[in-house]
Amino acid sequence: MIAATATTAWRREHGVDMPALQRARFRRNARDLVRPGVHIADLHASLVLVNEQSALWAEAATSKRHPTVPSGLAELSRTFIELREKLLKLGAVLERTVDGGDLLNFNSGELVGRLEALVGSQDTLETLPERTLLLEGMREQGLGELLDDLARREVPAAQTSSELELAWWQSALEAMISGDEYLAMSDGENLRRLEAEFRLADQTHVASTPGASAGALPSSGAKSWLAVIARVKCSAMSSRTAVFLWLP
Repeated sequence: MIAATATTAWRREHGVDMPALQRARFRRNARDLVRPGVHIADLHASLVLVNEQSALWAEAATSKRHPTVPSGLAELSRTFIELREKLLKLGAVLERTVDGGDLLNFNSGELVGRLEALVGSQDTLETLPERTLLLEGMREQGLGELLDDLARREVPAAQTSSELELAWWQSALEAMISGDEYLAMSDGENLRRLEAEFRLADQTHVASTPGASAGALPSSGAKSWLAVIARVKCSAMSSRTAVFLWLP
């Protein structure tokens, strides 16, 4: 029927010699196989497609029964959709790993091996409850944004202490500025101008002080600064210690 519905060029190309009466009979048989009310524009192309599908079915079939829709197909479709969604979520977590997170494009053997390897890694699972409680507690203390930032930038564990100290000082400075409208409105240029004015006023004051030696005031000022720095350093260490030991 494929040869009978084909063109003369197709039959010549494939070496098919078929009498006209035989071709007419096969064409009628092919049209009889079409369901009533169904229109097929290219009968030859449809027969070629059916022949290819029949060959594929013969390779996969375990018996000579005609192809039928398997039972439980709807349930299988729902299970496939659920599995696909789970693989997409898991793949997003594994995206930055060595093997990547494109689990949908793994064949069955590769996928099973990858999942078995993940299940076999018990070390991280054993500490998961403790880590979950710790992260929840840190978020309750207002460190959620810091945790998200560290995770997004993939900061190594060795650098988290420095990152936490930097965040603490930034928060402290923001709190100081928010409590002083003058500091909040000042930018770098204003601060440099204030520094220059203070330096000029200080030099004028030193120059106008009767009997003040050139070294007495700097020495006295240096001692005062050392005392202030020592107090500030102790306060800073106490504050950081309180932050780091917030957990009971």
